[in-house]
Amino acid sequence: MTEDKKYKMIAFDMDGTLLNRKNRISEETEDAIREAAAAGKAVVIATGRSLTEVLPYREQFGGIHYAILESGAMLYDLDADQVLKRVVFGQETVEKLEAVSREEDILLQVMADGRSYIEQAFVDRLEAMGVAGLREFVEQCETVLPDIRTLMRSGEMKFEKINFYHTSQEARLRSLERVREIDAEGAFSADASLEMSPPGVTKGNALRDLAEMFGISVEETIAVGDSGNDIAMLEVAGLAVAMGNADDELRAVADVTVASNNDDGCAEAIRRYLV
Repeated sequence: MTEDKKYKMIAFDMDGTLLNRKNRISEETEDAIREAAAAGKAVVIATGRSLTEVLPYREQFGGIHYAILESGAMLYDLDADQVLKRVVFGQETVEKLEAVSREEDILLQVMADGRSYIEQAFVDRLEAMGVAGLREFVEQCETVLPDIRTLMRSGEMKFEKINFYHTSQEARLRSLERVREIDAEGAFSADASLEMSPPGVTKGNALRDLAEMFGISVEETIAVGDSGNDIAMLEVAGLAVAMGNADDELRAVADVTVASNNDDGCAEAIRRYLV
């Protein structure tokens, strides 16, 4: 049942979903978000990004007031600048993940208190890793540290998320096998990355939590995404929407498909199913 517009909340992934190839929210999608807000419907973002990686888009959010950040480890009120919920790794798990990270040629990213930290080696190798276009984004949003592994072992910070960036898909698969026995949630994302979150932390569980805060059932929500780290969210939502550019793994769990992120698929999802 989608014709009666029974849904009250829609959650969008950012990269490959809400953001187009220019890493912008299109004007058409901005207009649709405002239409949804005017109709009393909730539009939220559900991203693997940290707060510092999301804030540069704040002026484009319009009717978006809440965010699922760091793949569900943090719920955030964008209007009040307030953390609603935060989940962190235990130190023992962090140390186990740090040990695994030394088994491959891996660049590290960690997130703590809504801030993203990367290694200097990451910055130095952007071109070699084929992501030179991220340099401006890195300079704007990331805190660069000389040595993240020492920080992980020190216990000085509590981490919400830890990402491994590999040089190949094969290396990522080897890391996945190594972390299977560790108490953490793992998900694939773009560029041979392996995203790890504390036990029980997924975009899907965060969507449940946010729906409860809004006083609605999760069956009254729509989830829209394009890749593996969105699957948990699509599996729990009342309506699972795949972008036209989604990978096959995500398409397999979707109820419907809309246009790509470069063709205003998010605006289509709002106007067809939410308002």
